[in-house]
Amino acid sequence: MVNVTTGKVRLSYVTFETPRLSPDAAPDAKPKYSVMLIIPKTDKVTMKALRQAEKAAYDEGVSSKWGGRKPRVESTIHDGDEPKKSGDPYGPECAGSWVLNASSVRPPRVVDKNRQPMDVSKVKSGDYARVALNSFPFSGLANGVTFGLEAVQFIEEGEPLGGGISVMDAFDDAYSDEGGDDFDDYDDAEDGMLG
Repeated sequence: MVNVTTGKVRLSYVTFETPRLSPDAAPDAKPKYSVMLIIPKTDKVTMKALRQAEKAAYDEGVSSKWGGRKPRVESTIHDGDEPKKSGDPYGPECAGSWVLNASSVRPPRVVDKNRQPMDVSKVKSGDYARVALNSFPFSGLANGVTFGLEAVQFIEEGEPLGGGISVMDAFDDAYSDEGGDDFDDYDDAEDGMLG
């Protein structure tokens, strides 16, 4: 296992409060805490550290997991400018970035800029953080190297990801329920809407 801490990255698909099973999880899988890291391609220091951690975990796997064999494994770090394995594109927030998913069966420790514990519910998709990971080899149905989620240092709030609209934009201050029922004269069937 090799530990690595990222530079400032953007968080997406944040699952720090309650662990979840991924849709493609094996029947005996345990729910996990997880996050997708969006790493700017300009952050060469973080990428070098991640690639070195992947390589070290691979070498460990050759000796400890794969019986001396050197299987071909895919990197868990993906190009946000290229389509996913499924052929679907990554979201626009991933443009010009590398993408990495990390998870753990243990909840990550979450701290603020001053390394003081903070409420995990305050960290949302779109926020910026530094993330402590560990890379390790695995075997089973497939052989590979992946990253475990250890800790998160919240840096700053970011534009929320995940769609939807702001409640401030959706509802104005002008609502009043004193106007009566505006639907009295509306006939669904007559307008061909229902029926």
